[in-house]
Amino acid sequence: MPTHLIHKMAMPAIVDDQESKDDDSKETTEKTEKSKETDAKKKEATTQTSASSAALSVASSGDSLVFNWTPISSKSVVYNNTTYQNFQYYKIVASPNNPNPVYPNDGYLTYLTDYNSSSCTITPSSGNYNKSPELVSGQAYYFSVTYVFENGKISSNTVQYIVP
Repeated sequence: MPTHLIHKMAMPAIVDDQESKDDDSKETTEKTEKSKETDAKKKEATTQTSASSAALSVASSGDSLVFNWTPISSKSVVYNNTTYQNFQYYKIVASPNNPNPVYPNDGYLTYLTDYNSSSCTITPSSGNYNKSPELVSGQAYYFSVTYVFENGKISSNTVQYIVP
């Protein structure tokens, strides 16, 4: 019997959470102008977060480098109060000495045109990459992803990693 009561008590919490999520996502005509402005700022911050949290990670698998990053959610994003439009590609960038590598200054290893992409693998020994720069086994490099749009670029965080 106590288990049944626990379920009854737990259910409204789940329902309330769902109702809260539904309420947060709906705009109603009863909102004041101030509420609408606040919601617009929250929405912009969410969009900015998807672009600014361009979190890159690098790992190795055998003699390959595996890159994972946060993809953008649409072909246009707002970042630092700038709207970047018409996504072109992700460029995987490496530099042996620049702790903040960006495309085009530091070249690129490969690129992907699908904005839903969130990973790629490069095997330096097979030469399956652009070789700008050429990766040398045992050497540390700084890696980043440059998100290239028609009207500008956004760079991810930088990861220093030793090539396997």
